[in-house]
This record gives sequence, C-alpha cells and structure tokens, in this order.
Amino acid sequence: MHDAILFCMLVSISGIILLPALIDNIVTETYIQKEEEKKADEILYQLMTCTVDKFEHLNARDILEDMGINASHILIKPIVDNLMKREQLHFTYVHLCADCLACQLKLFGYRINILTQNFTDMLKMSLKKFLDELIGNEYKYNLTIIWNPIDGFDFGGYLYVGESIPKNLDVYTSNTYLAIPPTFFTELGFSIEKIKEFILNSDLKKNFSRFENGSINKEELKSILKNILMELFNKTIWKGFDYNGDGDFIDEFEMRSLIDILVDYIFNRIYYGIEHFFDESLSIVNNIVAEGLGKYLNISLQNAFQNSLSSFVGQSTEDTIYQLLEKIKLYAKEKSKEIIEKKIHDKIEFIVEEIVEKSSVENIESYIFERFLKNINLCRAKMSLAIWRE
Repeated sequence: MHDAILFCMLVSISGIILLPALIDNIVTETYIQKEEEKKADEILYQLMTCTVDKFEHLNARDILEDMGINASHILIKPIVDNLMKREQLHFTYVHLCADCLACQLKLFGYRINILTQNFTDMLKMSLKKFLDELIGNEYKYNLTIIWNPIDGFDFGGYLYVGESIPKNLDVYTSNTYLAIPPTFFTELGFSIEKIKEFILNSDLKKNFSRFENGSINKEELKSILKNILMELFNKTIWKGFDYNGDGDFIDEFEMRSLIDILVDYIFNRIYYGIEHFFDESLSIVNNIVAEGLGKYLNISLQNAFQNSLSSFVGQSTEDTIYQLLEKIKLYAKEKSKEIIEKKIHDKIEFIVEEIVEKSSVENIESYIFERFLKNINLCRAKMSLAIWRE
C-alpha cells in the first residue's frame, strides 16, 4: 500500500517537473505551424498579384513537332510565328491561369482543343520559374489549379506544377479561388436565378411545416424532398426550364440546361478558334514562297486536328472538322447525362438526410440553395499551394 502511494507521488512530482517542458513543446509546435501556414499564404498571395511583363506561346507547336517541322528553323520561324504565335503583355498569373483552364476544353479526360497544348506547357514553365525563384531551396511545393464546373461531369481544365505531395511529412496548404473568364456568365447567372425561383415555388416550407407539426412523418418528408431535389437537378443539369414544352428555350423565363450551356460553350470556342486559326491565318502571309509554305502548314494542321477529333469519336471518318465537332457535341451531352445521373442519385439520399437533420422551416430554402450550389462551380477554379520541408 505504501509502495503504491509512493509511486503515485513520484508520478505526480514528475508530471509537475515535466509539465512546463511539455507545454513549451506544444507552444513551439503551434508557433511553427502558424508560421508555415502564414508562409504558404504569403507565397500564394504573391503569385496571385504578380504581373508577367511578356508571356508567349505557340499554338499547335506539338503538332508541328509530330509532323517533323522545326518551328525554330530560320526559314520557317517567321511563317510559324505569324500564323501561330500568341503574345500577352502585362497579365497577372491569375489571368493567364484562368485563360489556360478555360481553353483546355478537356472532356472525359480528352483534350479537345489540341491547338493550345503549348499554352499549358509554357505557362507551367513560367509558374515553375517564378515559384523556384520565390521559394528557393527552403521548401518543396505543389501548385494545383482545377476547374470542374459541375461535380461529376468530367469537363474543365487542370494545371499542376511542382512535386507530388508527400504523405509522411508536415504539409502546409493555402487555398483560394480564381474567376474563369466571363464568356458565358450572363446565361449562367440567369440559371442561378431560375434555381432560386424553382426552390421558392416548390412548397418546401409548406411540407417542412407539415413535418414539424406532425402532419407527415420523417419518411414522408424525405420522399417529398427527394422528388423535389431530383426535379431540380434534372431541370438544372440537363432538361432545362422549358415551360411551354416546345424545346426552343427562347420564351421569357425559360432556360437551357447547364450541360447544354457548357457543351455549347466548349464547341463555340473551338468553332471560333478554327475559323480564326485556319480561315484567317493565311491573310497575313505576304510573298509567294511564304504563302506556299503557309498553305502547307495550314492544310497539315487541319488534317492533324481532324485526325485527333476522329480518334475521339472512335472511328475513321471522312467528315469535315465541323461535322466531327457536331458528332462529338451530341456524344458529350448524352454521355454526360449518363454519368451525372448516377452520381446525382447517389448524392441526393445523403443531401436529404442532411436537410432533415440540420434544417428548420425558416432556413430550408436557403439551405437547399447553398447545398445545391456546392456541386456547381461554373465560374471559378480552385487554386491550392502546398509547401513542406524535407
């Protein structure tokens, strides 16, 4: 008995002696963590506010290399530069990154806009140089920027610079968002208003009040909420708001689906790019020799682009570029519906449970609206910077 008491006293005395050291270690670790997190924030802030005096890239450069054409050759370089070189002056990295993500046009893992691969490559090189000079050898880093407008729909853009994030080291991360160029903001902004309008007119408050006063039970409420959410997802994502059922979506308060808006956005950019790149590029070539070479490059690039689109369709075809794009456009809409429908069904069960547990009749409409928009990032991309010491 005396031994046990003596042991407890020794343990207590040891704890009193060691406590300041333990507290000091915790304080030190917390301070270090705060400083490292602050460092990550500072680096990301400098990246976002830095202006690039001159940024250049060469459209279709990788296609030229596959064709065995040296774009730097003394005879070819002036023609290639006139046809394909793009120069951007005094742009911020944020602006360049947003443009790059928007023009990649990746669909189901396939980069449809093959003309702009060099834009991505040159921007990654520029970002790496900037971060290497800013961070030095003090840290390793990973910069990742992702634009995925609709959760579950494999479309958007992706940029990655640096090393893979380790799992066995302390990693400090800073996150922010950047705005995608507002090419389709007007129509998408209108779609957000339609979502609000649908929620307000869906009798959500009425049915939630019935649940709270005991008129319906929890399972009945869940069933009602599930039907409302399914209809909201269906109309917003791929059906559209077509009140008179004529399919034209041109009447007042009608709206096309987000899939229609996004896929049309992808292909309208490609149509414009082809028209500008192929149809107008030869007008700047002046002499006979250069014109002949320019026409050769033009035709060769069209063939390469056409072959790339044919491989996406999955078959050899004699269709024109525009016919191929129309086929891909229809395929994209059907495939996206198939993929998203399954993911939405899986999520709705969880969302309904969440709504029933966390909402009240006063906030039910705003809660559903905010929860719904968590699955949609139409006009912003997520930028994450991770740093660590080895």
